[in-house]
Amino acid sequence: MPQDKTPVPRPEGSNSDDEAPEVVTKQSAQEQALTQQRHEEEAREPKETEEVPELPDDVLSAVAARNEEEEAAEEQEVAAALRAEKRQAAKLAKLMQKKTHTRQFGNIQVQTLDSLEQTQARELSESAKKFLERRTAPTRPRMNVLEGHPTQFAKKKQRSK
Repeated sequence: MPQDKTPVPRPEGSNSDDEAPEVVTKQSAQEQALTQQRHEEEAREPKETEEVPELPDDVLSAVAARNEEEEAAEEQEVAAALRAEKRQAAKLAKLMQKKTHTRQFGNIQVQTLDSLEQTQARELSESAKKFLERRTAPTRPRMNVLEGHPTQFAKKKQRSK
């Protein structure tokens, strides 16, 4: 079995190698164990409780009234804080709201771009998506405008009479 190279722990305050560890005799160990058992037994014993004399009804009612007043004042403070928070949130929302407007010129109606984005932000239904896909016909071959279409360059056949 290999030997451990870790040093043996020493009690605090002993720096010298010459000091011997504290010697504990069998008798002193038994005495310490007995005193510890006595302390544990004393801790387990129920302690006597003092009887507190009952307070008169007028004192109890005064304390209850004071507690109710404190609770009511606390509730009012909480309600006032909530109202103030709501007011602040409403002010902030109003400031954050983008200024958009709609103007009418005869039968032409003009909206600012911000309000236009809001109206187009809603989701399209499935049937509307299918219609748009069919309308744009993504699979149909497109003509390259720069090159033209082959039918534009084909010679016209003359009919023979």
